Amino acid sequence: MHRQQKCVSAVKALLLLTLFVCVFPSIGTRTVMSNEATVSRWTSYAWPEEWDTEWPNEETVTNSTVYYIYNLFDYLDYELTAVRESSDVSSSEVYSTADSMDDYTYATVFQYMHGSNYNETGWVKYYSIPQYSVDVEHYQGFAAASGNIYDHTLYDYTGNGHHYFVFMWTCASAKQIGYYDANKHLGGPMYYEGTGAVGWAYAWTHQDDTVLSDDGYGDPDDTDYCFIGFRTFSPPLSNVTGYQSKTLSDFVKAFYYRALISGQPIDESLNYASSIAYGENSFSNTILYDGWNAYVPYPVNATWYTQMRVFGNSNNYIPSG
Repeated sequence: MHRQQKCVSAVKALLLLTLFVCVFPSIGTRTVMSNEATVSRWTSYAWPEEWDTEWPNEETVTNSTVYYIYNLFDYLDYELTAVRESSDVSSSEVYSTADSMDDYTYATVFQYMHGSNYNETGWVKYYSIPQYSVDVEHYQGFAAASGNIYDHTLYDYTGNGHHYFVFMWTCASAKQIGYYDANKHLGGPMYYEGTGAVGWAYAWTHQDDTVLSDDGYGDPDDTDYCFIGFRTFSPPLSNVTGYQSKTLSDFVKAFYYRALISGQPIDESLNYASSIAYGENSFSNTILYDGWNAYVPYPVNATWYTQMRVFGNSNNYIPSG
């Protein structure tokens, strides 16, 4: 939760890791929590074979990262600690887990999967007769051959708004904060039929782009929410940073160690992770914060500008006792 005084994918394409942690918080302070639960889940579904040349040990590195995070929460003696591994994970399983976790007073998620933006169709109608369509950008994750995970569907399972910290290592997860594309009366018999919740940050937290800061690290708001994701491409965890022999997995591990074991707020944990993985004392001095042009190999075969984005309030803590 936030301090009362201000303190200073395609990743492994079509690979899913979800880490949920639920605890009871004391607003504004870092206190001992009770009734904790953590579930980590990942799937190796549909990693493009062409990427094995570029990132040959991605699965091994991802597995190491998953269990490292799991063990940190287990060390904190959360009441439920579990790991789920599979070649794919059904969308219904992801939704039902989110629904269960949202019943706790505090939930936090680390999710690693391939994702993308796509268009849903809104309609302007005369009575019930469609007049013309409107493309509305939405976001999806690929976890299983049985079906995708969608922002507008996830939103229906997080209605309590108890997912206070979400870290999505997923393509296009932080392209925008999001909003609700609602039905609107346009006058007379004309109305607009909307497409529902837009954006992963909004789908998880139920806080839209009028509430959350779009630079929660450099200019945080005063909410209890924080979301971290990527503008477009989320690089593989085995990607080297250019500092010593460090990888992005080292960044993630250092972040969670600082936040959970040292009990530091999110912003200071990002700074610590930056010092470990990039040799920089501030997250703001890293390429992750500044953004860069990333080449995404075949089958994408394109250069995308990407960036790790922090929404909301990075002064918050992840409850750790």
